[in-house]
Amino acid sequence: MSDTGMWFDVQQRMEAHEATGSTANPASRPRTEGNEMGRDAFLRLLITQLQFQDPLSPMEDRDFIAQLAQFSALEEMQNMTRMLGQSKAFSMVGNIVHARHFNEAANRTDEILGVVTSVALRNGVPFLEIDGDRTVPLSAVQEVLGSQNDMLLRMLQNNLNHLQNVALIGRYIQALVPGTDGRQPEFIEGQVDQVMQDANGNTILMVNGREVFAAEVISVADRNLLIGKTISFMHGTERIEGPIQGVVIQDDRAYLRVNGINVHIERINQATDAIRLIETTITHRGNEYTIVGVMIRNGAPILIADDETEIPFREFRGIREDD
Repeated sequence: MSDTGMWFDVQQRMEAHEATGSTANPASRPRTEGNEMGRDAFLRLLITQLQFQDPLSPMEDRDFIAQLAQFSALEEMQNMTRMLGQSKAFSMVGNIVHARHFNEAANRTDEILGVVTSVALRNGVPFLEIDGDRTVPLSAVQEVLGSQNDMLLRMLQNNLNHLQNVALIGRYIQALVPGTDGRQPEFIEGQVDQVMQDANGNTILMVNGREVFAAEVISVADRNLLIGKTISFMHGTERIEGPIQGVVIQDDRAYLRVNGINVHIERINQATDAIRLIETTITHRGNEYTIVGVMIRNGAPILIADDETEIPFREFRGIREDD
């Protein structure tokens, strides 16, 4: 008898046996996160297989070992998938999502649109809390629309005419504007004091007394993103820590100005996003870490956890080297 035939025969016998002791056939139940095959189910199936094997042609050791190896590989793959799902769920906090979830109480499917406020794990399965009053599994999410500030940024870049009515005043933006030398761009970060439009309908923000066109904005937030934030970096063999005093663009390369020293950074937005994670808890490779700082090394941000674990920001976000 082939392995496939043996497994099919054993599974049939198990289902027939359980059906006589219960009111419903397990095979007819819907598949859920909790009743998929795990270690206990596999061992129970294997023991049943040994009980019903042909005594004249018993299972050989190599077959037994091969099945255990297959199960170990499957279990490892399931663990990896679970960790990736958990990491994906935690990355959605603060983002607007569209979810479709079946409401058993009302016997209908609800369309939900809101901000993910927290994530809870139930038996390893991530559930998202939306707007603080609705909870749905990660699998219910249909689309991630980004943060509220991301949506404002898209509106800015699309130069919509009704932007005067958008509550941008008081928010902080980052922008790259033409430099005074006409060659190198200049980095600006600050609070929006005024929103207006020129004669051509272009949206203009007044920031630190400077005019910034909507198309020049690269980020929107509720507070300062880089300026004044503390980072560390290696200067020779010495580790230096201090607040970011500004961003300098020289020869098409960006530098963070810290303690009078220019620290090269490949992507300004990656440094910004990394600093946003300070004082938050993240999940990486199945472990939870509280981020307490950011170090710049070789132009890339490194997240520093409270147990001094170093987590490359690119690796955490799944960013390829050429992105």
